[in-house]
Amino acid sequence: MNINYQLNANELDIKFIKSLKELFKNKEIIIHISDISDSSYLSKIPYMAESINEGIKEDPCECAKLEDIGWE
Repeated sequence: MNINYQLNANELDIKFIKSLKELFKNKEIIIHISDISDSSYLSKIPYMAESINEGIKEDPCECAKLEDIGWE
């Protein structure tokens, strides 16, 4: 399962972490964090360019919303 969240770092709190833990209970996960303004730097990292390009092509409506996991 792949889920992309786009939010401001100031919105992160313990409720967000708890909701991730519940959503991915007992699973190994990878947490990838990108500063949207740093995409040119990040694109130089192997495999990162592909990830960034996938995210750019993705319709924002297809990203999970915080409400989707019970976090408001």
